[in-house]
Formats: sequence, C-alpha cells, structure tokens
Amino acid sequence: GRTALRLEGPGGRACLAALTPLDLRPDRFPVGAAVRTRLGDIGAFVARTGDAPAFLLIVDQSYTAYVLHLIGHAANAA
Repeated sequence: GRTALRLEGPGGRACLAALTPLDLRPDRFPVGAAVRTRLGDIGAFVARTGDAPAFLLIVDQSYTAYVLHLIGHAANAA
C-alpha cells in the first residue's frame, strides 16, 4: 500500500525543500507538476496541488513513520 500526505503553506514548502533536491519555486514546480524524487533516503512521488503552496506526498506505507519523522524534524529546524 501507499500513504498520501499533504503539506500546505509557506512552512510546508520550506519543510519539503529541506528533504528533497527539487526546486520548489512556483516557476520551476507549478501547480499540477508531479515527479518521483528522493525524500530523505527513500523514493516518493511529490505533486504540487495548489497555490497555498500545497503539496501531496505519496510514499510506500511501510515508510510512513519515517516520513512523518523527517517532516517533524525539518519543521522544527526551520
């Protein structure tokens, strides 16, 4: 199975930017863009779903706890 997670707002963009090599600026990763990339040490699908900015992360279900840990750590570091 897979797990879908949403990150929204400027804090969400900063958090995601700390975890992936993607250029998340709106002109480089516009609404509707979707890619497979690295998220920490794992592969993930990342899609830009809104202007808030809003992102959808899809990871293997077995990595859910790890991804939540990464997000929490990145959010606290920002």
